[in-house]
Amino acid sequence: MDQTPTGSPDPKAVRDATLDGLKRVFLIIMGLAIARALTSAFTEHDTFLKEKLWIPPHSVQLALLGAFLPTAIRFPHGTMLHFSVLTGARKWRWDMLVQLLQAILFFIAALALDDLALFIFFYATIYIVDTAWLFIVSGAGHPFERLERQWVMSNSIQLIVIGVLIFLVGRGHFSEFTAAVVLAVVSLAATYWDYSHNSEHYFPTVA
Repeated sequence: MDQTPTGSPDPKAVRDATLDGLKRVFLIIMGLAIARALTSAFTEHDTFLKEKLWIPPHSVQLALLGAFLPTAIRFPHGTMLHFSVLTGARKWRWDMLVQLLQAILFFIAALALDDLALFIFFYATIYIVDTAWLFIVSGAGHPFERLERQWVMSNSIQLIVIGVLIFLVGRGHFSEFTAAVVLAVVSLAATYWDYSHNSEHYFPTVA
């Protein structure tokens, strides 16, 4: 490890090592969440569901998986990009704590894949926490540019859709399966919108 002139550890090296360790913890939790969601959607009592996949309530879980997976892939991608090249030196500790909270919420949402109402609650909480944090870091001096604006708009649209779905299911106008399918379509659309409009941030051209 690099040393400062006084023989103490280099603060930047310590910060980078700590951040690297926390990023690994974040990715482990996200990996477990994805694994749990896949297991819940495709198996019952450790047995592959086969043709039962298309029979309620398993079909609802399968549709919810379609909402969960794109989001669970897109969020860590943005998080790793943020902490690798975008995060500020003064707020990285709080940044990392919030991202770890989001990873835990993803894991809980994966556990709730067999309960539409519970899944929607934690799924919506992920977007609320993410949107609130974007505004907080903006107020702390982080640039609020095109990428951040697009994230906030996408999160807001998702939350509006979730609110409408809760109302329609509660009134009996939508079945749970229909609501889950709509949630999956909107999640896929949000993922496509994010990657297509911010491709230069996620996949920059290297000379």
